[in-house]
Amino acid sequence: MVSVRAIYHEGQLRLLDPINLREGQEVHIQIVEETLRLTDVISDLLMPADERPESTGAYDEIGVQTQLDAALRDLLPLSEIILEERHEGK
Repeated sequence: MVSVRAIYHEGQLRLLDPINLREGQEVHIQIVEETLRLTDVISDLLMPADERPESTGAYDEIGVQTQLDAALRDLLPLSEIILEERHEGK
């Protein structure tokens, strides 16, 4: 399966990424709005897929941000992690 970004413009999908297809080749297209795709990516980072509720298609930005904040609360900033690794000789 190949994922390709596109923009809907004047009734047509305009591809943003190159594709490798034969002339006349039939394809199956699944339309996923960018906000839903991003929500799924963030949700995958926050909890395993088997623990996620079924998607309703509604985008709850505040809820996602709250979950993200809670998941990242105890993490060190990247700069501190790098300094610790350098100190440990990694």
